[in-house]
Amino acid sequence: MLARRTISLIAFFIVISILSYALLQQLAERKTAEKEVLKTNVLSLSEARRVKITVVIDNNPSSVNSELQSVWGLSLYVEVDGVKLLFDTGPSPEVLEHNMRALNISLHDLNYVFISHEHHDHVGGLEYVARMCNEVKVIVPMHMSEQVKAYIRSLGLELIEVREATVIDGILASTGEMPSIVYEQALMINVKGKGLIVLVGCSHPGIVNIVKKARDVSGCRVFGVIGGFHLVGASDDYVRKIAEDLKALDLAFVMPIHCTGERAREIFKEELGEAYKDGHVGVEVILSDANFMIREAKRSPCFFLGSIGVNYVFTTPSP
Repeated sequence: MLARRTISLIAFFIVISILSYALLQQLAERKTAEKEVLKTNVLSLSEARRVKITVVIDNNPSSVNSELQSVWGLSLYVEVDGVKLLFDTGPSPEVLEHNMRALNISLHDLNYVFISHEHHDHVGGLEYVARMCNEVKVIVPMHMSEQVKAYIRSLGLELIEVREATVIDGILASTGEMPSIVYEQALMINVKGKGLIVLVGCSHPGIVNIVKKARDVSGCRVFGVIGGFHLVGASDDYVRKIAEDLKALDLAFVMPIHCTGERAREIFKEELGEAYKDGHVGVEVILSDANFMIREAKRSPCFFLGSIGVNYVFTTPSP
């Protein structure tokens, strides 16, 4: 009797061991498959040789160019190795047209408009874009409201809807849409010798979350970030925590503008040291393998009788 029980127990443990081994094998195979999926989701983003970003619309005014209108909103004009893109369009066609003329920027050969999210202070200038270049492609989050999509189509503009991280023209990429009070996407550019530049609209999903996602989907070190951080009215402690998180990500430059808020900008300046860069309407950021420059944009001859731009921050060699 005892021998039978012993044999039964041994058989039971053998069966349990076999089942456990099979389960562990399945879990190991699943983890391997998940790793492979993550590998395939890393974008193949080519390196850009030279990038110039001009702040066309921002509610932080210029202290040297009084002709530029400073209104609540954001628009950045981006030139990357011959590709021209407008990141958001500000709140109105009139302001966008005025500042474009003041900065001597033409939209006739624009390739893309990249809309971070659907709020009016980011899409309000699209009518001017349509008048200047109605063949331009407008890249939007897939879950943007149907009303805003219909408005964009009514202007005769072609929509490209983005859900996942997506490469655009080889040298630009979207992080893919991220959910928050609205769906929002950020723009990524991989600069040779520097790393990733991330352009953000309002950072509703959280600026740290966006930077981390950009790093993860691109497989690149994030060199810098520019745009709205959505921190107006945030507590000092909350802003300092964000500054600490950004510092841990080892960013070379952080330019918070638009909806960041003046108090938050002060705290970032205190906490981030040399990595903090002051931004406002009319500022240019120029990056290449050998250079990193922040300066005032050149003024339009029609406003300023041919006055040239003035470098006001610094030029540094590649780190």
